[in-house]
Amino acid sequence: MQSSTFAVAVHPCGADTELARHLTGVCGRLMRMLIPIANTAETGAWPTLLGVTSPGVEGGQYLGPSRFGEASGSA
Repeated sequence: MQSSTFAVAVHPCGADTELARHLTGVCGRLMRMLIPIANTAETGAWPTLLGVTSPGVEGGQYLGPSRFGEASGSA
């Protein structure tokens, strides 16, 4: 019997979420500097949503941001 399960890599990169507001130290400072180019929470969630709902996604695909060296933008 063949399985219908497959693996897809999804990457939201930096997203301006409530979680990011609670980061401390170097990570917190870095995230605050990146807020101007960071994804919104909605845009950050898009690669994951696309990976689990899109009928055209195939196993082994990478879905992630498309701008600023794959650091922001939609999948």
